[in-house]
Amino acid sequence: MAAWDEEGIPVVEKHPPIEMTTVEERPLVQMAILLDTSGSMSGLIDQARTELWAIVNEFIFAKRNGKEPELQVALYEYGKSSLPRKEGYIRMIVPFTTDLDKVSEELFALKTNSGKSMWRRK
Repeated sequence: MAAWDEEGIPVVEKHPPIEMTTVEERPLVQMAILLDTSGSMSGLIDQARTELWAIVNEFIFAKRNGKEPELQVALYEYGKSSLPRKEGYIRMIVPFTTDLDKVSEELFALKTNSGKSMWRRK
């Protein structure tokens, strides 16, 4: 409630200064997963996906100076003959994101191209 002096002028109450606190930023970790989905990975892709996701999980629980990082993960596939040559036979599936459920869903949905390997020895 406002207070007034004898002349009808509002009296401004003095408050202690507001202390500004800084929000400490979390360390940023950006990880790009590149998964070979060529035919040569047919028997290995399940193990590769599982191992890659285990690495992501290590970073989820990592700390730097006692702070958990902000983890952003991107997902790419390469090696399929169906991928555009002009783009280097590589395709971004998920750009950097903190939505790890989306990355996991897309990672475990990747399939090989049924035995056709782009990388042949001459």
